[in-house]
Parts: sequence; C-alpha cells; structure tokens
Amino acid sequence: MRYFHQHLKLNVRESRLIAKQLDEEAENFSGNMNRATTRHPLRISNIPISVEHPEGGSSRILANSRNVSKGGISVLHGGYLHIGSVCQLVLKLNAREFRIMRGVVRYCRHVADCCHEIGIQFTERFSPIDGIWQPLDAAAPPSLRPKNNDISVHGSVLIAEPFEPDQLMLEQRLKSHGLCVVFSSDPDKILHILAHESIDLTLFGFSLSSERDLQFIESVKSLSGDDPLIVMTADYDPETIARAREAGAVDIMAKPLDDDLMDTQLQLYLGDEPDTQSCQSWKPGPCDQSMNKLIARYVEKVHHISREIRGACMNDNFVNVRELCSQLKGSGLAYGFRHLTIKAMKAIDAIDRDFSSAETRQTLEELQICCHRMQFNARNVA
Repeated sequence: MRYFHQHLKLNVRESRLIAKQLDEEAENFSGNMNRATTRHPLRISNIPISVEHPEGGSSRILANSRNVSKGGISVLHGGYLHIGSVCQLVLKLNAREFRIMRGVVRYCRHVADCCHEIGIQFTERFSPIDGIWQPLDAAAPPSLRPKNNDISVHGSVLIAEPFEPDQLMLEQRLKSHGLCVVFSSDPDKILHILAHESIDLTLFGFSLSSERDLQFIESVKSLSGDDPLIVMTADYDPETIARAREAGAVDIMAKPLDDDLMDTQLQLYLGDEPDTQSCQSWKPGPCDQSMNKLIARYVEKVHHISREIRGACMNDNFVNVRELCSQLKGSGLAYGFRHLTIKAMKAIDAIDRDFSSAETRQTLEELQICCHRMQFNARNVA
C-alpha cells in the first residue's frame, strides 16, 4: 500500500456504527431497485484507489468499502471527491486473485465528522460470479462456491511479537484475510503505534515470565482502550495466565497457534455479528456418514448443556455457567460450529466482566438460541 494514503481513521466499532446508520437509511428509502442494481454488503478496509480529478491532478487513497453491485461500489473516505473523477481500484477476489476495476465518481456526500460516502459507477459490468460479496447459487461450479468456514473480517491488527518466525507467519495469515497489519518487536515502538495509530486488535506475543512483562501488558492495554488484547503464549502456568487476564487480556491463545481458533478470534473481534439463523457445521459431507453421526451426537450434547446453562443461570451459579461455556468454546470449532465457539467466547467474556449484568444475561440467551438452532439443523444431518 505504499504511496496510498488513508485519510479516514475509524476503528471497527466506529465503522460498524456508520455502516448501520447508512443501512438503516437505505432500508427507509422507497426507491425502486431491480436485480441489476441490487447492492450486496462488502466490508473491506483499505481498498487502494487511484483518482484522476476533473480539474487536474491525481491522488492515491485507501478507502473502506460499504456495498457493491454489478454496476458500482460505495466506499467511505476521509475527504471529498469531485463528481466526475475517474477512478481505478483494486478488488480482492480471493487470497491470490485481484481485479482492477475502472469507474467514475457519481456522488459524494458527508455522513459523519470527516467521513464521506462515495459512489463509484463501474465503466464495465462486474459479474457477481467473479466476486466474493454474495453467495453463489447451486448451479455455480463447486470451486466457486464460498466455503462455510470462510471468515469475513476488516480492521487493523498490531502484532507485538519478539520472535520473528512467529511474527512473519502470523502476518501472512492476517494479510490473507485482507486485514491491515502493523508489527513490531520493540516495546517503545509498540506503545508509540498504539498512541498514534488506529488499531482494532492487538496480538501480544511477549514472554510472561516476569513482573515487567505483565506491567508491559498493562501499558499496552491502557493505550488500546476498549479494543481487545489477546495474549499468545507457550507458558501454561495457570497463575501466570490468570495474571495476564487481570492485566487486560481478553483471551489467551496457546502456542503453537491453531489456525481455526485464530480465525475464530478474528471473526469475533473484527467480523460482523455472526448470523445464527442457520448454525450448521462445515465438517460433514454427503459421503462422510461417520462424521455426520458424530456431529448429530455432539449437537444433542450441546442441547443438553444449553439446558444446564439455563438452570445454572436461574440459580445464579455463574461458576458452573462459565465452565459449561468453556466446554462449548473448546468443542464447537472441532465439530465445525464456528458460530457456537464465538457465542461461547462472548459469553465467557461477559461473565468475566460482570456476571450479574443485563448484557451478560442477554449474551447467555443468545448462546442458548444458537444451541437450539443447532439441534434443529442436526435432524437434517443425522
């Protein structure tokens, strides 16, 4: 992204609030829409756009996409672009493929503070089968259908990791998801980055062996504010891990890092709210009957745990509730239920912050709804 400039400094929460505001406005709009102009959500950060201005001159910007259609794209930018500006932008189709699209700015409106929504009309039609923003129908070739375990995330991640091999491997994985990645192994530079840049998630890989290391976590957390901090460690000492949580870590990930669990953490903190209307596993296949049976048995167990959670909540036994949630967190991903793991992680975090709050009760209710929908879907799998 060298020589491209990001003029809009939003964290994930701010981006979601603006997107929600614009989506609500769109729902209230009574204009006629047809299939050719149907807009599909596309939330990607730092799309590089080259702009040729009508009055002369050019600029290179990084913008955050909002939605897309066959005919154009809507992006959020930290400045005004003149109507008629000619643009070239790079759209990521998947981890390896990109496509350069050309278009013209058709509208630019102020939406919040320095944020502007810009509508770019493509000069060539972009077929949905080429893109990643909407599910392909059953007639599409299997190689082009989205996988159920794919994640959709956006934002900026700071990797605070002193061991270069771990840093490089983690950087590659995060960038494959389209995330903006900043990394450093220098404590002073890490604190400087947090103080002066917009970071949505910090991955902390420093040692936890000394009091100084734990104080460093506190310093990092004080600068990151409400944005999550995840500690990555090979130290399994329960007391040390407990102190890391007290210092501000929202979760602890054991090294070597598990790719599926890392993706789940990214989806939890940097992704859109998971849709649990259809909480199905990505594990089973039409020819894998043994796995299908295991999943069916697991879902029945989850349904039983859900009843136990409800009973423990009624008795205010939140120690037992947390243990039951931990069982779901640890097992959901193994059986292909990423949504279950995400809901369980949110419940554990809520309990740790304030087990008696209305927010915690609501989070636990959402977890139980997810469990119930899994049980319904299992009847189709078994």
